[in-house]
Amino acid sequence: MKSPNICDISAVVCCWNSIDSIEECLKSLKKCGVGELIVVDGGSVDGTLEIAKKYADKVLSDDGIGLGNARNIGLMQASMQFVLNSGPDNMYSSDCLSTMLSYFPSAGTIAVSCKTLVKSENYLGRLLNIYKKARYFSGERLSVGTPLLCETEVIKSYPFDETHKFSDDAELCHRWGKELDAKFFIAECHVLEIGRVNISDLHARWKMYGVSDHEVFLSQSGSWSFARKIGSILYPFKHEVALPLVSSRISFNEKCNVLWFLVYIVTIRYSNWFRSVFFK
Repeated sequence: MKSPNICDISAVVCCWNSIDSIEECLKSLKKCGVGELIVVDGGSVDGTLEIAKKYADKVLSDDGIGLGNARNIGLMQASMQFVLNSGPDNMYSSDCLSTMLSYFPSAGTIAVSCKTLVKSENYLGRLLNIYKKARYFSGERLSVGTPLLCETEVIKSYPFDETHKFSDDAELCHRWGKELDAKFFIAECHVLEIGRVNISDLHARWKMYGVSDHEVFLSQSGSWSFARKIGSILYPFKHEVALPLVSSRISFNEKCNVLWFLVYIVTIRYSNWFRSVFFK
């Protein structure tokens, strides 16, 4: 079997009012030479749709049910061997996509992600990059997130759960792990996240994670043991605070600088998880 090539990728970009980043994202994917570029728009009113039509092979609309539904709309239209699920703020290089593809001749590999770094150099951007350096690193993982590259046949047969408003890569990987004995990897490469980092952006992102935590717990906890439920509840603190602070990938000074940031994001995540429980 021939080695996969970037032209074998259908890139699916779901967006909504993403005018600040969508053009750089789509231009980078076209420059890399992806075989197909699909944009799924959630009703943008800021000019995003007009830019998407300039670059994409297919521009589709979703009905606002949620990101899981939007991603499924896009991937079901994919015609290449691989699907790349991308955020509208990701900027790619051909070297990174080639590195991600190189994992697929390995038996059992189902999905590959990569490291991400924010392009912003402001104070919050530097803290976010410290967090990312500690939190995400290359190698085999129990689950991976966006950007997510996988074989089209697999994800069409086992798509995203549309009951998850914000989607959830972890739920997808958990399901694939059980049903397909899947292997997941973070590749030794990175993509850039475009846009200036500010408090509003951070709050929106970790609010989404908190709601997603609730969606996963609600859908899965019926089959979990008590210990597994406790593990799920502790997951945000473990991965957002504890693991970064014991990581050898960041220095002691970096840990001191980023501590307040870690406490801040995990507080947002938990508050929105529990808000979802009591204020549906």
